[in-house]
This record gives sequence, C-alpha cells and structure tokens, in this order.
Amino acid sequence: MNVAVKRILTVLVSLFLISYVGYQGYSALYNPIVTMRANSGTFEDVIKTDSFVLHQETVINSDKDGVIDYVRQDGESVAKNGEVAGLYKTEQDAENQRKIQLLQEQINQYKQAGNLANAESIDIDVLSSEIQKSFLELSEAADSSNADSIVTKKTDMLSLLNKKQLATGEITDFNAEISALQKECNSLAENTGAKIGSISTPVAGYFVSSADGLENKYNYNDATSITASEVKKLLSAKATPGSDAIGKIISGYESYIVCNLDTNDVYKFHVGDTVQLRFILSAQPQVPVTVAAINKSDAGVAVVFKCTMMTGTLATLRKQTVEIVADTYTGIKVLDSVIHVIDGTKGVFVRNGNIAEFKKIDSIYSAAGYTVSAIDATKDDNLQIYDEVIENGDDLYDGKVIK
Repeated sequence: MNVAVKRILTVLVSLFLISYVGYQGYSALYNPIVTMRANSGTFEDVIKTDSFVLHQETVINSDKDGVIDYVRQDGESVAKNGEVAGLYKTEQDAENQRKIQLLQEQINQYKQAGNLANAESIDIDVLSSEIQKSFLELSEAADSSNADSIVTKKTDMLSLLNKKQLATGEITDFNAEISALQKECNSLAENTGAKIGSISTPVAGYFVSSADGLENKYNYNDATSITASEVKKLLSAKATPGSDAIGKIISGYESYIVCNLDTNDVYKFHVGDTVQLRFILSAQPQVPVTVAAINKSDAGVAVVFKCTMMTGTLATLRKQTVEIVADTYTGIKVLDSVIHVIDGTKGVFVRNGNIAEFKKIDSIYSAAGYTVSAIDATKDDNLQIYDEVIENGDDLYDGKVIK
C-alpha cells in the first residue's frame, strides 16, 4: 500500500473518530431530559355498537281528507281519545292556525310577566342571576342541537328579561305589545278557514308525529328474551311507513334498547347494572339505563337495556349507533410510550432533582395507547400526581444522574 493511500485512510479514520466523539458529547450536553407532568382525570370504558329501540307502540291511521296540523309535540303525553291533530281544507289555513298558536303563546308570556305593580317586590340581583343561568342553559341547548330544548330555554329567558324590564322600571306594562299581537292574531283568524275535522288517539301515551313502519316488528313483551340473530334481523329491517299512518302512541314510559355485543365485552355487564348510553347521531343527552337481560346463543350475545324515561327525542329513536359507558375510572393517565418494565414490574421514570427515579404504576384500566394508574398518596414508590415523568433518555435506571 503506497503512502498516499495510507494517509487517506488515516484521515478518514480520524474524521470518523472525531465525529463519533463529537456526537456523543453533543448528545450528553444538548439532549436534555424531557418530562411531562402526571395529572389526574376521569376516563370512560366505552363500547360502541348499533342498537334498535323497542317501544310499546300503537300506530295512528287516518284516511280523512284535509291538511294535517299537529297540535301535540313529539313526546307529549296525551289521554285516550285526545286530539293530536286538526284537519284544514288548505295548507294556508293550517299554516295560519300554527301562526295563531305562536302568537297566543307570545301573548301569554307577556301576560305572565305582569305589570310594574306586581314586579316591584322582585329582587333584581336574584333576577339577574337567574338570567345569567338561563343564558348558559340556552347556550348549552344550542350546542346540543336539541330544537325542542332551544325553544323552551329561549322562552324561559325572554320571560325573565321581560320581568327585569318591569322590575327596573324601564316599562310599566306590556299592554301595547299584547294589543299589537292580539290585532295580528285576529287578522289571521279572519282569513283562516275553520277546522274541518280532527284526529284523536285510540289509546293513552306519548305522541309521536311519525311512523316508520317498524312498529311492532318485534313483540315488545318478549324484549328481554330477544336473541342475537333477532337483533341482527331488526337492524337490517327497512322502514316502510304505511300510507295512512299519521303518527303513533307510545304506551307506558319503559322502552328497551337491544344490541349485540362482542363476547370480550359482555363480561363487563351483569343483569341489574345501571350504565349510561349515548346516542351518537341524536341530540338526546346521556341516558341512564338498566341491564335487563344478557342472552347468549350460538349466533352471539344480545344485551337488552331498559330505559325508564321519555323525552321527545327518545320517542322518535329507532336505529341508532350507541356508546355504552361500561365504567368510569379516576386516576393518572400514563402513555404506553413512557412505561418501562423492570424485573417484571411496570412503572415509569420520574425526575427527582437530577436523579431518575423508578416509580410503579397501579393499572386500573388500559385502552389503546395509554394506561390509567390508581391514585394512592400513601405509596411513595407509586406514581403520584404532579410527578415529572421522563419522556426520553437512554439507558435509564433507578438512581441515574440526569441533565
């Protein structure tokens, strides 16, 4: 090997050694330990599945001629033979009637607000607090997209604002407003044809202004005996509304939500347990239900939940994707990426001054990407709230000096 080649090789080796040493020095000096603070939180064990809602239903059919004007809201209770809709000759008559009803509601709001004489005893501070609370409730209703709730909260807030105007002396009464609304109401009434008929309910219960044709697709009284194959059949059934169906009545206040669950999830439930359901594509808030039955068969496992509440939204539900909150856990969220296993014990390294300290985690729940560790301030060797968990670092061990 000639001298030139030896020199080239010597230079290359020297450059490699210098680069390696420089990299190690850089890593030691400029790769500081990164930490995240351990915080507590509440986490849910959620199971998502498709469900079918069973009500005890009676379809309301009508072959009467005329334009239907419903006088009941979805979910509103009605007695047997109670009127649920009026019939009018034209669409304009029906529309005018709806406008008259809205005007009457506004008139009643002003009348309920009263006048200055009966508002002088109202505590302004209390009233202002109620207005703020009402505003927050209206905002929450708007976020939930629950149309019925928005209308109700808006009405409540307007009523409070009217009372404050009276209580503060801005106005003495609402006679002018009532007079103007009554005049408009009378004008509409003069140009509205009389009702030509009505539709009543055959039974008492909760009214729903639609019928999907899936009523009584499965015997309500046999709900707790339903099988996985029968649930699957219901979920695949197509809605076929009857041509004469104008609505339905839901009898009683108990409904059943049936679904199929994976065998790996069924063990989380027992008959009699109370859990929470969330209907993903609905404005209905979280609903408490009871596990009424768990039916195992060769086709799978059907779970039946019993719901003992009724709202306008619940009354209209049929097929829905639901989230079942099987349980909730309060603890410290630990990312899987920072967990180490030392001598068979799971834990994390935390910064204690300039020392890396290994602390155990007491797993109470695991999900994709993280584990929830129990909080126990009496165990110093366990991960605690506000500990600085080390996210990086090579060759960590208990007692290692860190930068």
